[in-house]
Amino acid sequence: SHRLDEIFELCDTTTVLKDGKHVWTGPTSELTRHSLVALMVGREVGQLYPERGAIPATGAALRVEGLMPKPEMPATSFELRRGEILGLAGLEGQGQRDIIRAIAGLHVPVAGTCVKHNADGASRALPGNVVGVVKAGIGFVPEDRKTEGLYLPLSIEENIGLGMLRRSSLVTPSRIDRARLVSLIRDMNIRARDEHQAVSALSGGNQQKVMIGRWLASGADVLLVEEPTRGVDVGAKAEIYRLLREFADNGGAVLLTSSELTEHLGLCDRLLIVRRGGVVADLAASESSEELVMRYALLGHGVADAAA
Repeated sequence: SHRLDEIFELCDTTTVLKDGKHVWTGPTSELTRHSLVALMVGREVGQLYPERGAIPATGAALRVEGLMPKPEMPATSFELRRGEILGLAGLEGQGQRDIIRAIAGLHVPVAGTCVKHNADGASRALPGNVVGVVKAGIGFVPEDRKTEGLYLPLSIEENIGLGMLRRSSLVTPSRIDRARLVSLIRDMNIRARDEHQAVSALSGGNQQKVMIGRWLASGADVLLVEEPTRGVDVGAKAEIYRLLREFADNGGAVLLTSSELTEHLGLCDRLLIVRRGGVVADLAASESSEELVMRYALLGHGVADAAA
């Protein structure tokens, strides 16, 4: 399991394997979350999640107004700011996936508008299709990387290099900058024989980094991410969190969904709690708790609301 809580809740004995080799076996009661992570990663991990940005996020990167992805869903409005990681949290299947995919242009919403704001002050309404969304500088990282995100038979270089072709047209064709591409692969710590290795031969964590790397190479400044670390080991999780945080710190903006509440609380700056397709709360992640988020997700109101 990649879910550490399951290990402590269900297992009497735990075995840790790393790079195909046996590392440790013993009673789970002898482990803490910190010591288990250290065994899995092969080094001490002081903090799985990077520190949140020192500079408060300001200025809209994306404005969503009255978005109704499906007929039975309520209209949703919110703002994604530059420099922040914003999570769509709540119980699974409450509409988070529909919201993020409507923004990504994978299906046409019933109503509403999405406006992309560039750092230079220019803005444009998204056209409701994937091509237009990508050309606007928005990248989409799908939940299922193998069937929706990656070209598995192609190499690391080819998969990431596709991002450099984002602005291509018949009039102004783009070219793949190999030097920059190789540098990006190195900086992302993608573990492979070389950049020519097929993506199908990589671990889940390295495949996920390739998918994110495509959008880093493209120059996109907004990322829409479904399940950023599903099927990924703890070491790769920490690296993916670092990549997303660095992207936001450099002026990008990230909107994500995750089925792991601890991931929302540890990684995000702000949480929108989604219940029955609508946003019922807007919370600062650093001031939230699992109990508070679950109260909104289950009841539609928080502690203060319940007391009143």
